[in-house]
Amino acid sequence: MADTTNALSGEENWIRNFTAGVLVLLGGVAAYSATQKRYSWIDRALGVFFALLFTAAAADEMFTLHEQAGHVADKSQSIFAVNPQDLVTLSVGLFGIAVIVMVTLASKLLPWVGKMLAMARYQKVFGFFSLAVFSFLSAMLLDTYDRYLRAFAVEFRADVLGDPEAVGGPVWVVVRSVANSSNGLKEALEYFAAVSFLMMVGTLFSVRWMGCDGDEDESSG
Repeated sequence: MADTTNALSGEENWIRNFTAGVLVLLGGVAAYSATQKRYSWIDRALGVFFALLFTAAAADEMFTLHEQAGHVADKSQSIFAVNPQDLVTLSVGLFGIAVIVMVTLASKLLPWVGKMLAMARYQKVFGFFSLAVFSFLSAMLLDTYDRYLRAFAVEFRADVLGDPEAVGGPVWVVVRSVANSSNGLKEALEYFAAVSFLMMVGTLFSVRWMGCDGDEDESSG
């Protein structure tokens, strides 16, 4: 018997529990690292930022905060066909893209930023961050515009099959499956983004937990 409560086609699904768990772990690791005085001020500042960010993200994932806020917002106040409930999360993804662009430009214009990104550890951190941001933004874009896939499935059933109630045939099965799997793909992308962020935070702080600089291998080749 199908599990309709935790099905991937809905918000209340099993993947979000794993995603929230990774985000809670991320928040805890970042918060702990931010309290360690032996870290550089840059690492500690990043720790505070990531602790706040991932704790808020975990709360949103578990309690669907932005979805609930969207229910009480005026749905007519959309921007580029984006509902109010999706504006916050989509804005976070776009902010991540802006950070990637700014860091890339800063590495070219500011010598100290370029020197820092030349270190293997920070290269990996930036790489994992970029991977996570693109995965998260892809999930948010899919979450925002997947209604058009479902609308297409309905129109396809009515216009192409000629029967609004038609549910048979291999072509319809493919169209319906693509439309219904959009939320599952979105959840998988969110989980992949959370794991990428975990790899980023682990790369940023794990070497320093062992009491060494972590960048000495730069000179050894």
